[in-house]
Amino acid sequence: MGRTCAIGLDAGSIEFIDELCERGVLPNLTALRARSARLGLSSAPYHRHGTLWTQFVTGTQNTFDRTGFRFFFDPATYEPYEKTAQHDAQGVAPFWERITGRSITFDVPASTISGRGVAVTAWGAHAASYPRASNPRGLLREIDSRFGVHPGFENEYECGWHDPRRLELLTTALEVGAVRRAEICTDLMTRFADWQLFTVVFSEAHSASEMMWHSVDPDHPLAAYDPQALGRLERTFIAIDRAVGAIASSLRPDDTLFLFSLDGMQSSHGDLSSIVLMPELLHRAHFGTPFIEGRDPGAWRHSGFPPVVPRRGVTWRHELDRRLVGAPAPSWRDRAQRSRSYTALRLTPPGRAVVERIKGAPLGALGIPIPPESEEDAATIESRHGRADELLFLGNYRPFRSQMRSFVLPSFGDGYLRINLRGRERDGRVAISEYDEERRRLDALVLACRNPRTGHLVADEIEWFDAATALDPERRPYADGIVHWNEPTDAFEHPDIGLIGPFPLHRTGIHAARGFVWASGPEIQPGVSDDRPVLDLAPTILCSADPSASLPPSGQPIPFAG
Repeated sequence: MGRTCAIGLDAGSIEFIDELCERGVLPNLTALRARSARLGLSSAPYHRHGTLWTQFVTGTQNTFDRTGFRFFFDPATYEPYEKTAQHDAQGVAPFWERITGRSITFDVPASTISGRGVAVTAWGAHAASYPRASNPRGLLREIDSRFGVHPGFENEYECGWHDPRRLELLTTALEVGAVRRAEICTDLMTRFADWQLFTVVFSEAHSASEMMWHSVDPDHPLAAYDPQALGRLERTFIAIDRAVGAIASSLRPDDTLFLFSLDGMQSSHGDLSSIVLMPELLHRAHFGTPFIEGRDPGAWRHSGFPPVVPRRGVTWRHELDRRLVGAPAPSWRDRAQRSRSYTALRLTPPGRAVVERIKGAPLGALGIPIPPESEEDAATIESRHGRADELLFLGNYRPFRSQMRSFVLPSFGDGYLRINLRGRERDGRVAISEYDEERRRLDALVLACRNPRTGHLVADEIEWFDAATALDPERRPYADGIVHWNEPTDAFEHPDIGLIGPFPLHRTGIHAARGFVWASGPEIQPGVSDDRPVLDLAPTILCSADPSASLPPSGQPIPFAG
């Protein structure tokens, strides 16, 4: 019986890949496309909430309650947090645990080292929610020694669209990482030769697209900023093409190969609105004073609303911190914790032992240390929580949450609003009888804002949960309201509060609803089929690897063969 290899491209846009294939830039993917059965995967609305990989790993449908969001909120402390292993906390095993033979997983987001298969986490994953670890223990340490670390791991967040030199360093790191990833995969396939299912995910597409997608969209406000950005993005996909080709060529003729992406990429419409502009709007509406100041609004208007460009060599976060009103200069410790690379460190025990371990750690492309393999067992790792406020500028507004009627919570896209309810939050200020009135107030406040550059409304609606859901202890959502933004904007203009901003745009790429899957194998006929839900992917891969395995709770196998 043949084996099954599943290769994921994290946030790999099918439209961009098809375009590069048509131009002859991706020869390996072009050849694979020609011999594959192909279809799109629909991931809406979960592509917006950072839970797609959890759905893939478990084969389980998320709902918009405790399991439907990437983050969680503690009403006793007003702190949002992120669980290390969301699916383990829910008691749901990965779908590959259902096969009878050996599984190997390498760098699959939302996966853990629990279970009986060979597993490596966070070698080079984008936005790793799990520490660098492996099963068997020591395997990742050996991989680092033999092949090297991924030089882009946790370093992409210290980059930005505004700094071509750092973008070049990141692009080179992603190219190197893709090559090393293929070498590691082929080595693992040889070392554990009895594998039945091998799953690997390439993070490089995600890391590059988020920082350089403005080069793809001619209508993006930053489209003309850096003429070299598109070339760097293409170089990243060329490196992925070569790496996928190397893995595919190592497979046997009777093996089945799936190439997939759970979602795609589009111009970012939400980051700045969600993590700077809307929290500042609520702050000014409540306190009557600004907490962060933008550029001179008169000069900005007079010059035609040009995008605000941070200083080169300075990260977006530190550029924004400089604009806080009356805030003290951040200490070196604050700067370290505000770096996204701190994610990798915060999941290890604090103290002198960590400092000593990190001292000799290799540095990534932008100077961020890459920690060694975690020495903790899976149970200890999976009991940890990470503070979401440490990752985003929005954490600056945390001290005000308990004083306000409503506040904004961290997100990576849509805006998340939470009402400070009595009986739910520690210092709740809104009675449940006032819940609907508060929703209407927030609708009027947020939906009155316009993008001063285009004159368009920044959002058309806020998706609200009802009062019963808000108070239900089994279904309390992370947010009470979700704002869907209309377009990229670097400022809000409110008819009464005035102009908020402008500020530098954050990520230029964000997740799109459509992914894809290509399947090739001895019994699969090439061709194009209708789109399927993304939840159908896990059972499809599972049935290919082991037709006798029990199916996950959600989704149906796609009949590619037979």
